[in-house]
Amino acid sequence: MDTEQGKIVSVIEDDPVFCRVLQQHLEAYGYRPAIYNTVKDFLQHQKAQPYAIILDHFLGANETGFESLRLIRKKMPKVSVIYLTQLSKEELPANFDKSGIYAYIGKDSASLIRLRSILDSLKATKKKKLFGRLFGRS
Repeated sequence: MDTEQGKIVSVIEDDPVFCRVLQQHLEAYGYRPAIYNTVKDFLQHQKAQPYAIILDHFLGANETGFESLRLIRKKMPKVSVIYLTQLSKEELPANFDKSGIYAYIGKDSASLIRLRSILDSLKATKKKKLFGRLFGRS
């Protein structure tokens, strides 16, 4: 049995159309999406740590995902964050690579395919860590 089936993936995105697209794709992959429009909304309502977070770079009310990442890390330091943005990697802040983000996806026509690949990679990484804990390997 696939242990990732039914896992909650939180989506923090302010575009309702793109939220719906992400929701449909995540459900098709077997995940349970939890949709939030702001990081504040996510922090208030998400009680348990999700399997992963898909965080949009530009959120409403002058809020950016990169700044909000610090708030998420205070509450959930070990959660895997997938960063979704229209910016190129060169346009992101200089310390982006050291931010602890699991993966970066540029918003374009292939972003949903990359999302699937990243979730598969995350699954493999988590299984490897579990195997190491069970059998004393790291």
